[in-house]
Amino acid sequence: MKNKITIKKSNNYIHFYLHCDTGQAYLFSEKYHKGVYDYFRNGRSETELRKYHSYNSNPRRDHTIAKCLMKSYRRSALEELGAA
Repeated sequence: MKNKITIKKSNNYIHFYLHCDTGQAYLFSEKYHKGVYDYFRNGRSETELRKYHSYNSNPRRDHTIAKCLMKSYRRSALEELGAA
């Protein structure tokens, strides 16, 4: 299974999770932004995020995608799952 980023919305925040073969791990949270929520609503694979080419159309979404792909967040999530 490819790694997938999913979200959950609560109390005006969006919580990001990494799903992989070994389970689900928390990545980070940020304040709710409609553009970010709409983009991640159905989940996105890491491959899909790497191929993202619409930079500069929504700066908040661009920043969040870059944050999702940061090795430090992914590494700590995978360590939490014991898949590192």
